[in-house]
Amino acid sequence: MLCKQVPYTMGKQVSFDLFCSLIFSSLALALAGGDGAALDPRAKAAVPFLAACLTSVIACVLSHPGDMVLTEYFKGASLPVVKGFSVAKGARSSALTKPPPVQSTLGAVRAIIARDGPLGLFAGLKARFLHVAAIIIVQLVVYDAIKQALGLPSTGSH
Repeated sequence: MLCKQVPYTMGKQVSFDLFCSLIFSSLALALAGGDGAALDPRAKAAVPFLAACLTSVIACVLSHPGDMVLTEYFKGASLPVVKGFSVAKGARSSALTKPPPVQSTLGAVRAIIARDGPLGLFAGLKARFLHVAAIIIVQLVVYDAIKQALGLPSTGSH
């Protein structure tokens, strides 16, 4: 679980702060001559959203291999395989076997790489972007809005 959550959380929080700071400083230089306080309120509101979009990409890419490892680790523990079953031929065998369970995190990584190569750790990343990116964007925009509602400065604006 740590191989997924630690990269996800670190990537999300650190990159959000960095992207907000970078965007705020760039906008301040480009639009307000270096004075971030003079930025238009719409520009200030757009910064957390844009930073959250960029952050979601980083968090997805960093945490996806860990999610693949978890899936591989738990996959062998509960999914029976029907030995001799062929959908095309309609042949069925009643002998149920389980794939050999993966014994460790490193074993799960080895199994994925042996089966799919190193890029197998990133299989299904497009679907993850659609699902997780939307969640991250909403979380971070709401987080920043709550900070501002409590009188704290917007992330990266100070």
